[in-house]
Amino acid sequence: MRDLNNTSLDIKIEIASAVISSAEILQRLSSDSNRTIRALVASNPNTPTHVLLRLGVEFPDEITSNPIFNLKKQENPDSEFIRLSLARSSTTPIEELKKLALDRDKNVRIHVALNPNTPVNILELALDSNQDIRLSLALNPNTPVDILEKLVLDGDKYVRRHIALNPNTPVDILEKLALDSDKSVPSYLALNPNTPVNILEKLALDSDKLVRINVAKNHNTPTLLHETETRHTNS
Repeated sequence: MRDLNNTSLDIKIEIASAVISSAEILQRLSSDSNRTIRALVASNPNTPTHVLLRLGVEFPDEITSNPIFNLKKQENPDSEFIRLSLARSSTTPIEELKKLALDRDKNVRIHVALNPNTPVNILELALDSNQDIRLSLALNPNTPVDILEKLVLDGDKYVRRHIALNPNTPVDILEKLALDSDKSVPSYLALNPNTPVNILEKLALDSDKLVRINVAKNHNTPTLLHETETRHTNS
């Protein structure tokens, strides 16, 4: 068995790219620390399906463009591998995403909700009572404002935290989150790189120490406020 730990990057690239590479060695390379190697494994038709399924989280488009993908789709279009891969990929047709938004498998619906290319009307189809779906919608930068407005009233603090971190959450919703009764929500809001300075200034006066610490970490925090907050949190 080849010792990949002592193999040069160039050689590993050749192995990961070669269509004659064994499934066993490709599986080992799928966990390589080098991203290029992992991407090549995701594109290799000899890579085992269960490995492709795992790599699909990081390389969704490499999976669906892999020559083996269409063959597997023809063999079993309803398999978990095919449905999850399509839900993740940016190249999946809109009609396909619409079907997947109503899929019986929660994990498929989650990835449709996370897919940045999922249209607004399909995101609305993905909205349901499942917490993981709501969390995914709260994080997706393409989730429309009307859905975010519904989610900001969610009784689950984790959903509200995700909205607080979403870089596209509108200012009026951020202002509501700054007043959230659960202090973990404004502490997440303080980390959002798009939180406006006026909200950061208010959060800097919050009674909760973690909120103030996170304000000090935010690059948008004005220098003077940052220095004052650093002294405050260290005192």
